[in-house]
Amino acid sequence: MIIDFDSNDWMEPLDVALGPLVNSAMKDMLLRSTFEYTDDALKAFAGATNIDAVIDRTVDWIGENRVRAYHGTRLTDLKPPRFRLLGSGR
Repeated sequence: MIIDFDSNDWMEPLDVALGPLVNSAMKDMLLRSTFEYTDDALKAFAGATNIDAVIDRTVDWIGENRVRAYHGTRLTDLKPPRFRLLGSGR
């Protein structure tokens, strides 16, 4: 699977991979909550589950897949055609 964090297609496969490490009550709480910062969600999550096991399994799951990455902050309108032509190594 290619993990593209700009979409949510990866969420269900990760949920399956985490299995019983994240119970349904925790999932419901996370879905109902609104967090201002990512760290707020992590703190709530860590307080209610074995966060080390979840992190280990998540890292393993990412390593078993491929991650699609984007970086466009330094590309001007003129550079993408050149980038496609020459690749990232030039």
